[in-house]
Amino acid sequence: MIGILGGSFDPVHSGHLMMAETARDEYNLEEVWFMPCARQPLKPGGVRIDDFDRLELLRLAIADMPFARLRTDEVARGGVSYTVDTLRGFQTRYPGVRFHLIIGLDSLNTLKLWKEADEIQRLAELIVIGRPGEPVPAGTTLTVITRKLCDASSTEIRRRAAAGEPIPADWLPPRLADYIHTHRLYTDL
Repeated sequence: MIGILGGSFDPVHSGHLMMAETARDEYNLEEVWFMPCARQPLKPGGVRIDDFDRLELLRLAIADMPFARLRTDEVARGGVSYTVDTLRGFQTRYPGVRFHLIIGLDSLNTLKLWKEADEIQRLAELIVIGRPGEPVPAGTTLTVITRKLCDASSTEIRRRAAAGEPIPADWLPPRLADYIHTHRLYTDL
């Protein structure tokens, strides 16, 4: 069983890593594939840093996670990334593999806006992870794993980096904070 955790990862942070570990532990996943998108259809502002730096940050983030793999399929394909297209491709390339799509409760709330949302749920079982006290939408039939996640936010990390403010140590592994600082990422915001 393979878990897929997709997103902009602009930048990847400790909350993403915790989601991957939680999903792996709860569902006994063999691997978790981190899948950075090329361009998200629901985030018109797009990615702030170039693909090289996003991928390098992901490599650094998962270096000590033996179950984690970086997949660059969507970045390599370019254009708008649709989860359903990626899952169809995986079904063709990896017949017989059970895929689980790892999403946050916030993404579950917007799932109906995703391209072919019903097909996504046919192609992969959803693993939904929420924070304690986060409200689950009425009528949800999926199990939501509730875990204490760090309060990291990619938006807030970008803002702090741009302002030259410190980034809380629990938001990013130290080597990621060093990379962001050394390469002056997000300073042009």
